[in-house]
Amino acid sequence: LVPCSGLLLCFAFGLDQVQALGVLFIACAPGGIYSNLTVFFTGGDVALSLLITILTNALAVFTMPTSLFLTTSAYASQTGGVSV
Repeated sequence: LVPCSGLLLCFAFGLDQVQALGVLFIACAPGGIYSNLTVFFTGGDVALSLLITILTNALAVFTMPTSLFLTTSAYASQTGGVSV
C-alpha cells in the first residue's frame, strides 16, 4: 500500500528520476521502531506491536527488493526510464 502511494506521489508531483527513486526507496522500506513507542505511551498491546515490527523487518529482505523492482519498473515505463 505504501509503495503504491509513493508511486502515485511521484506521478502527481512530476518528480525527476533521482527524486522519484528516493521517494520509492523510502516508501518500500519497512516501518521503524517509533510505532512501538507510540503504542507503549498510548497503552496499546506492546507485545503485538513488537511482533509485527520484527516480522516486517525480517520479511523486508524479500519484500523491499520486490517492491522497489515493481515500483521503479512502473515509473520507468511511464517516464521513459530511470537512470542515475
